[in-house]
Amino acid sequence: MLKQRSKGRLLREVEKAGNDDFGLILLAGPKAYATHELHVLLRLLRIKVQQVNRIRRWSYILGWLLPFSLFVATITAMQGWLTITYLCLALAPLTLGTMILLEGWQRRVLSVYDQAGQVRTKIETELAWRRANQEFYH
Repeated sequence: MLKQRSKGRLLREVEKAGNDDFGLILLAGPKAYATHELHVLLRLLRIKVQQVNRIRRWSYILGWLLPFSLFVATITAMQGWLTITYLCLALAPLTLGTMILLEGWQRRVLSVYDQAGQVRTKIETELAWRRANQEFYH
């Protein structure tokens, strides 16, 4: 029974990774890919990491905007400027919602971002090995 569960879990992992090249490289290694495919995947990985870093930068800015807008709302409420107070209070949930959406988009853009370094290392190691042993392929 236990072996059957672990086989089922392993099959689900392989099936999930089969739809994701980076997950498949983590699970099975880069040997099944052609050299040009590995170069394309490496370039794609760099682009996706840059996208995630851009998203994280915007999330960081929005993270500072949230307490700042609440601070400005407090100050303007004490001064009696209710229009600015209401604008700042309306900005707070919008900022929070945008941060949540950005986090979800980040997870979709690169699902293996936490392991991107490991994927990059595996691909680069395989490419270096193929360059070193190039005479065997010609």
